[in-house]
Parts: sequence; C-alpha cells; structure tokens
Amino acid sequence: MENRIVTKLKDFEKLNEMAVWGEPKLCGKIVKQFDDGTAWVKPKTEEEEKACCNMADICGKAPKEHHLMYLITPKMEVKVIVEMSNDHDEITKITGKGGKEKKFKNKYKEYIDALIDKYSIEKVCEVKYKDEVKEDKDDKKEKEDKEDKTNENYFTYGDKKEPSKKDGEVIKDFDDGYYWIKVKSDLYKKEGETMGNCGRPPEGNVLISLRDPKNLPHVFVAYDTKDKEITQCIGKGNSKPAQKYQKYVDELCKKYKCECK
Repeated sequence: MENRIVTKLKDFEKLNEMAVWGEPKLCGKIVKQFDDGTAWVKPKTEEEEKACCNMADICGKAPKEHHLMYLITPKMEVKVIVEMSNDHDEITKITGKGGKEKKFKNKYKEYIDALIDKYSIEKVCEVKYKDEVKEDKDDKKEKEDKEDKTNENYFTYGDKKEPSKKDGEVIKDFDDGYYWIKVKSDLYKKEGETMGNCGRPPEGNVLISLRDPKNLPHVFVAYDTKDKEITQCIGKGNSKPAQKYQKYVDELCKKYKCECK
C-alpha cells in the first residue's frame, strides 16, 4: 500500500487492516479523531504496539497496569505519546516523539485536552506548552535565517562569477555593509532569478536592489523616474520583505522623499 495522506475515518480503519510492522502505517484502535484527520490511537495487539513504537522512535512498553496512546497525523507522524492507567483515571506521562519530554506547541493543547475530556481524567501530569509570543519570534527568526541562506551558492552573474558593486549605480551605502544599487537593465533578469521573480520592473521604472555585504540581493524596489515614486517593494519570491530590512527601505524613501505604495 502506498504512503498517502489519510483524512477519513474509514481510511484509518483500512490502514489498520493492512498494517505491517516496520512500515509507517497506522496501527491500533482509533479512540478519538479530529476534523483535520489527526487521531488518538490505542494499540490493541502486540504487533500493533510494535508498529506504533517504531513510528514513535521508542522502545519498550508502558509500565504495568498502564498503556500508551499515540497522537498520529494524517501523514502517519507520531506527535504526542500519552502514558495512561488502564482504568483511564490518570495520565502519568506525556512526551513527544522519541519519548522525549518537551514543551509542546500550543496547537497540540486541543488534542491533549480532548483526550482528557473523553475519559474525564482528573489526574494529569504537568504539560508544558511553548510561549506563543516567543514561539512566533523563534519561527520568524528561523524563517529569516533560512531566507538569508537561499543565495549563498550564487550562479554565474552575467560575464562575471559573482555580483558586485559594478552592476549598477550605488545610491546608498550603510555602515553594516548593506547598500542600495540601481541595477543595470541588462542584469534585471539575473538579479530577478536570485530573488525568485522575473526581475522586470513596471514600464518607466528602474530596479533598485538592496544587497548585503556579500553582494546578494534581499529586497527589490521599483522606482518610477517620471512620477518620482516607489511603485513596488518586494522580498524573495514576490513576498513581503522581512521586517529586519524595513530600516533600509525607510532610508531609501527618505532619499527619494517618497513613500512605498
């Protein structure tokens, strides 16, 4: 059976029937399923237990008079493991994949609370969740760091091996090595390829690029030389520029005495 995303209850049941130990198939009884296809699963047989342990990267069984339940996504990924007493009156341990104690993302609180409510469990071990604000900041930083690495392997740039300040007119230099450059029109396409866009500014506009100390672009600005205004300001892949580049955009706006539309 091919690996696939499963979204229906009947699909989960079909996987149960066809489950083979050692393969990432769902094994066990579904005790609670959610609209997004994610489900709490309780292995019933020794073979099912082995299959779930394999997916969860854990070994061994639950302590005596206890059993394990697994939160499994439609992509067959184990996200949460719960150790529960057989009479369903206490949850003694909640861990992530690999049996590691961790702080869970807030989105898993809904799933864990639903399991607690299903069995009306009163005794529950401490569950730690990540601070939402800090989590958002961490995710944002990770995204920006990933963005900064996209151009590290620069392709052949025109007749040169890499871009430089000779690719146009530098109109604004910053103390940290960043600079704005009005790119030569014959290099628009090459500049655009590094940013995941066409690199063509609207008719009557020139392309101004924010580059880092390694001469790699991070923000594109289209400037209308006739109306004296900035008509476009985009980041990689035509996305909104990362917040950390706002200060450079503000300085460019000051220079041209205009605002970004």
